[in-house]
Amino acid sequence: MSDTTGRAAVTSRRNVETIDLMRLFFACLKRWWAILLATIVGGACAFGYTYQFVTPLYESTVMIYVNNQDLSIGNISISASDLTASASLVDVYEVILMTKDTLDVVIEEAGLDYYYTEVEAMLTTSAVNDTQVFQVTVTNPSPTEAQLIASTIGDVLPDVIASIVESADARIVEHAIVPTTKSSPSYSRNTMMGAMLGFVIAVGIIVLLEMMDTTIRRESDFSTITNLPVLAYIPDFSDASEKKSYGKYGSYYYKSAS
Repeated sequence: MSDTTGRAAVTSRRNVETIDLMRLFFACLKRWWAILLATIVGGACAFGYTYQFVTPLYESTVMIYVNNQDLSIGNISISASDLTASASLVDVYEVILMTKDTLDVVIEEAGLDYYYTEVEAMLTTSAVNDTQVFQVTVTNPSPTEAQLIASTIGDVLPDVIASIVESADARIVEHAIVPTTKSSPSYSRNTMMGAMLGFVIAVGIIVLLEMMDTTIRRESDFSTITNLPVLAYIPDFSDASEKKSYGKYGSYYYKSAS
């Protein structure tokens, strides 16, 4: 007897812990207007914030090619054939570019009022298709300053590399130009992300409220917490006016005595 009672209790607990996905789906479908509103508001807020508070940034890029047979840095000599494509070369040139001495020369030549760490934060370097051509990209809120810094780097860096790395012949492959379009932010992407966030929050709130709601509204709700059969339905007489009720055999009306 006790074993049967224990199994019944376990079964009851399992039923309670079961999540009715269809119930949650229809709960969200019933409140589609709230989800749609939250999605629109989220997208609008993200767009407004991006437009009002996020500073547009522009990118200007200069490409430099360095031709060398052997690298000689200080007392260390490295054959170019021993390097893995341009990866090691780009690492060397990036270190040279990011030094305080080089950036101070760039700032002085460009006539800008920046500290070298500020310029360093604007720069990104990378090899172009695993070749000895590497590019320096400058990101700045001003398109003209982005082009000016990139162009100055193209003028200064080859001489700096040649003075440090023996047998290196650095030349500009592509000059920097003034960007006409911003690189960031993306209004469409941020708006979409805001809309998705609003959608997720609305669905999450609806699902949470539905899961916390313990009201029994239908026979299926009662069957999820117990295996006992439903013997009868009790109509709601709290409203004295005409009231429509739905039962097992259809619909019928209650009328007040008046």
